[in-house]
Amino acid sequence: ERLAPIKEKLGDDYSYEDIRLVRAHKMCDRNKCEHRLSFPAKEETYSGKSKTYSVKEIQKIHPRAYEPWTKEDDEKLIVEYKSGKTIEELMELFGRQRGGIKSRLKKLGLL
Repeated sequence: ERLAPIKEKLGDDYSYEDIRLVRAHKMCDRNKCEHRLSFPAKEETYSGKSKTYSVKEIQKIHPRAYEPWTKEDDEKLIVEYKSGKTIEELMELFGRQRGGIKSRLKKLGLL
């Protein structure tokens, strides 16, 4: 499949469905779509190698987990990271999981 090289680079952290959603979102951004893809809180359960979790359970601890990042979020993340905030402080500030913060910092070229 065409996504295999991407999946290989990302490893088991992301499913093919996650990759497809991100690609669709990116294509929509490039094409200036009128609608925005939304990622509502889901009741779905995900199974990993050693754990099963639901998005709602995670959002009890990290309220903005799995929500799309906005341009304002990115700008604030850049400022706060460059000011010396730790990953833990950024997790609290943005209401997101460690992986969400770290992957966004990587995408922004800061890690």
